[in-house]
Amino acid sequence: MATTTEHVSLSTEKPKSLPWYLIDLPKYLKGFGFLTIMYIGLRLYQGAFAIAHGLDSSEPAFEQYWMRLFYIELVIIAAVASGFWGYLWLSRDRQLDQLAPKEEIRRYFTLTMWISIYTFAVYWAGSYFAEQDNSWHQVAIRDTPFTANHIIEFYF
Repeated sequence: MATTTEHVSLSTEKPKSLPWYLIDLPKYLKGFGFLTIMYIGLRLYQGAFAIAHGLDSSEPAFEQYWMRLFYIELVIIAAVASGFWGYLWLSRDRQLDQLAPKEEIRRYFTLTMWISIYTFAVYWAGSYFAEQDNSWHQVAIRDTPFTANHIIEFYF
């Protein structure tokens, strides 16, 4: 069978990519995946150390397991927030009057993507960890605002 130019051009075409309005879909799915892994990891950490070392904040083990997590969370949050805000400020578009309508719609989709990822994070904190907080108040000694559940629920 002879190879024609028609066959060659069909066989050398690139595989189809996502439509222009779904170009950020992999980032979107990675964001959901990252949050899911992070919250499951925090829940497993909480399950492993909360009852044994998290009921009384005056114990040295509380400082080791929970306050250390709190300090790590603060450093991570400060670094990520500074990085994001710095990136947004330095990479902003300075010629918005020349923005094409297609690009503007793509940016609206991206904004919606980030809002839904934020909503997913609030769902985790507001559903599972907040409901768990009710039972936590029944067993924990409340001598500080830092409990094993509050460190994850409010400060992360």
